Amino acid sequence: MKKNLFKTALFMCLLCAGFVLYCVCAFADITKQPQSNAFPEYSDAYYSCDSDVDGAIFQWHIIYEGVDYDIGKADFDKDPWIYHSDGGFGTSSDGKSLYFEGIHSALNGATVYCIVLENGGSVSTQEALISVVAQGSPRAPGTDVPAAVQAFAGEDFSIKVGITPEEGASYSYLWYRTTTGLIQDIMAILDNETATTDELTVKPEEEGTYYYCAAVTAEKNGKQSLSYTSIITVNVEPAQVVETPTEEVSPDVTPTPEEKPTEAVTPTPEPKATETATGAPVETPNATETATQSEPGNTEKPAEETNDSNWFSTYTVIIIVIVVIVILVVIVLVMTYMSKSNDGGKGKKKKNTGKRKK
Repeated sequence: MKKNLFKTALFMCLLCAGFVLYCVCAFADITKQPQSNAFPEYSDAYYSCDSDVDGAIFQWHIIYEGVDYDIGKADFDKDPWIYHSDGGFGTSSDGKSLYFEGIHSALNGATVYCIVLENGGSVSTQEALISVVAQGSPRAPGTDVPAAVQAFAGEDFSIKVGITPEEGASYSYLWYRTTTGLIQDIMAILDNETATTDELTVKPEEEGTYYYCAAVTAEKNGKQSLSYTSIITVNVEPAQVVETPTEEVSPDVTPTPEEKPTEAVTPTPEPKATETATGAPVETPNATETATQSEPGNTEKPAEETNDSNWFSTYTVIIIVIVVIVILVVIVLVMTYMSKSNDGGKGKKKKNTGKRKK
C-alpha cells in the first residue's frame, strides 16, 4: 500500500512540474505592439501586432465610449462603433492585422488592442489610440519600434523609430518617458539631445524597468498629423563586470644595464681556464638552457573569466520556485493521507480483535 502511494505521489509531482513548465514556456510573448498612428478621415486605418508563438490566435477588441467590444463577435444591430467606416472593417487572414476602410472621425479617441491565445494561455497587447485627423492631412508614417529592449546599467542603449515616409511630407520627433508604462502618463524628455531625433540614446545609471515612446509629427501642405509609437519596455540589468587578467612581468625578463644579453649566448674564451686541478673541465650550461631558466614569464596565461550569470534569468527562477512549491504541497498531502490511513487501519484492527474475544 505504501509503495503504491509513493508511486502515485511521485507521478503527481512529475505531472505537476511538467504542466507548470509547459504552461510557462507555452505562453505567447508579444514581439510587436499596435501603434497609435494618426489617419486622415475617410482613409484606411490599420493596426497590427505579432507574437513569438507559431499558430497563435489573435482576437482584436475595440474600446468605444468606455465599452469593450470583441470585433470578432460584432453585432450589427447593437454595436455603435460598426458604422463609423465607409468600407467596413476586418482582419487579415492570419489575424495579426486589423483595418478600417474609410475611417470616420467618430472613432477618434477610441482604442484597439489584441488578445493573443496559445496553448490555453493568453496575453494582451497594449492599447493603441485611434487618431483621426482632418481630411487632406498627411497619412500615418507607419511607425515601427521594438516591443522590448535589453540593456545594462552604466552602458548606452539606443531605440530607433522606423517609418514609411509619404512623398512630400516632413517629419519631426519627440521622445517621452513614463514610470507607469501607460501612454496617458508620458512626459517629454527635455534633458537629452537625441530626444528630438528618430533615435534615442540613453545611459541608465541603475538597474530596473524603464518605459519610453516617441511622437512622430508629419507635415504636408500646411497640415499636420501626430502619431505615437507603442510603449517600449527597457529592462536594465546590473552592470557587467569583466575581469581582465594582468600579466606579471618578472624583473629577470628585462636585463638591467649591467647585464649584456649577448654574454649569456656567446661563450668567451675564458672557460678553458676553468679546469680543475685534476684536468677535468667544469661543465658550462647550454645557452638555450640558460635562456629558458632565466625567463619565468613564459608560463601559461590564465584563461579569461567570462560572466555567465546572465543566462540564469528571472523566468528560470520563477519556474523553479513554482515547481518546488507544487512538489512540496503534493508531498504534504500524500503524507497526511498516509497518516490518516494508518490511524484508521489501527482502529479497525482493534475493533475486530474485540469482536473475536466476545
